[in-house]
Amino acid sequence: MEHLTAALGVALAPHAMRAALHAWRALEQQRLDLEIANGWEIDAAVTASTLRAEDRARFALGEPDAAYRQVDVSDCAWHGIVPGSEAYPARPPLSPWAVWTTARLLTLAECRRWIERADSMRLERGDFIFKTGRGGFERMPTGMRRLSQTCLVEDADFAALIEGRLYSAGGVPETLSDGRSFRGVRPSFLVTKYETAEYFAPHFDGCSVVRDDTAHCALHGCVGAFTCVLYLSEDFEGGATHYLAGQGSEVAQPVAVRPKPGCAVVHRTVTVLHAGGRLERGHKWIMQFALCYDAPEDDSVKPLRWGA
Repeated sequence: MEHLTAALGVALAPHAMRAALHAWRALEQQRLDLEIANGWEIDAAVTASTLRAEDRARFALGEPDAAYRQVDVSDCAWHGIVPGSEAYPARPPLSPWAVWTTARLLTLAECRRWIERADSMRLERGDFIFKTGRGGFERMPTGMRRLSQTCLVEDADFAALIEGRLYSAGGVPETLSDGRSFRGVRPSFLVTKYETAEYFAPHFDGCSVVRDDTAHCALHGCVGAFTCVLYLSEDFEGGATHYLAGQGSEVAQPVAVRPKPGCAVVHRTVTVLHAGGRLERGHKWIMQFALCYDAPEDDSVKPLRWGA
């Protein structure tokens, strides 16, 4: 409460301080909710059966059309997909590439083991996404912008393993153009299963600050500057990761990417609009995690923001 007293410039009685703190938190939450909505209406009460057809069409992107650029990443090699600041060439890019694909990071056997591991856990289905809050990861309703099953796995040993393989595969910037350095892979892995007709609506990833000041955590105070989307399966149709133009996105022309199992597509947080396309058939399994860098000195730490 000391920071609130300092901000007010006066000393308050304990009960008044609690009331002021409650009011301040309510205003902060209201501000955050508006930033997350990003100008779109969020109806937390909507369900799959009451979702309007026009909203479903905005949320659940189908197969790419002729406006999309064509890419082929079936060779399991590194590919630059979207150059940094592609849509804004006069703006210095934070890194050479805003979106790229990796070579194979996991073997097919390792992919199957991760699917089995997640399947043995209690996958959660519901209208929510995980966000970082005061109590750690919290669940935030989306207004039916995400349909899938998911679980969050903490695994420091796997983070060290995948970090070494990312280094070997190449492509991860060691230093960004603003001087911030790569610090490591955040050991929080979101494993998600999509079934037929499920999707993730267009959005910009947030870049929350890692809050873990325990002795073993070297990432305390860092932020996720990139999201790594690692594909674990391929027996499905649809379900590509779409990178989209507009609303301030670095992407100038839309592109849809579907890596092979064990390979990943990596994109910048905050400035790259993207979506998980509607699954037409089968089961799509992916794993998502953050590549952490030193925190910026400006206000570029942002929450997730919706793009539809």
